[in-house]
This record gives sequence, C-alpha cells and structure tokens, in this order.
Amino acid sequence: MSVHRAGGTIGVDSRLQLQGAIRDASDPKVVMRRIVEGCLHLIPSAEGSTVELADGETLVYACCSGTLSGAVGMRLRLDDSLSGLAIRSGPTPSCTDAETDPRVDRDACRRVGASSMACVPLRTAEPAVAGLTG
Repeated sequence: MSVHRAGGTIGVDSRLQLQGAIRDASDPKVVMRRIVEGCLHLIPSAEGSTVELADGETLVYACCSGTLSGAVGMRLRLDDSLSGLAIRSGPTPSCTDAETDPRVDRDACRRVGASSMACVPLRTAEPAVAGLTG
C-alpha cells in the first residue's frame, strides 16, 4: 500500500516513520529524553544531565540521565540554584566547584553527587521555561 501525492509516492514504511517522527517531536517527554541523552554524548566528561522545569518558585527535575537518573522529581528553589540563574538571566553559567560556588544549591548537589556543572536555559519563547544541567 502507498499514498500517492503530487510529484511522487510515499510508501507505508516511510509514511509510518514520518508519522512517528512528528509524534515524537511533539511529545515533551521524548524531546526531554533526547536532550538529556544528547548532553552526555556532546559533553564526554558529563556523568549526568537533567532538564529542570520551572514550577512557580521551584525547579523540578523532569527528566534525567546518567548518574542523575534517580533524581527525577527532585525540587530546587529557583532563586537559590545555578540553573535558576540560567533561567532568570539567560547566559550559560557554569561552576567548577559546587562546594564553594555561592550560586549553587550545595545541599542539592550533595544529594545527587554533582561537583561541577554548566546550566543552559531552554527556551521556546521568553521567558525560559526550563534549564539543562550537565
């Protein structure tokens, strides 16, 4: 079976692949999973990554990979974290020592075993709605 279109024919397999790609691209969970897994591939020294979603005055670990896999659901105060700073201000802050950097939520870092990080604001429009930490 194939679908006929002006200028050519699309086979069933191609059509199903296209439908799956469109469905996946519009599923926030699939998109977040691709982001956290991609972070680990793009930053070889990263051991874990998370997408944190803004929820009022807090950030929620919505999707995690690597060493952070067990941290889904963890909450941070937006105003007391490096990822919150990235969401509020826009640049990509980083930290090489979570124990001494005053911008970092040290207790949260200790809970997940993070010693350093870079935080990237994720935007679909202004303001940022999520942060990627890896």
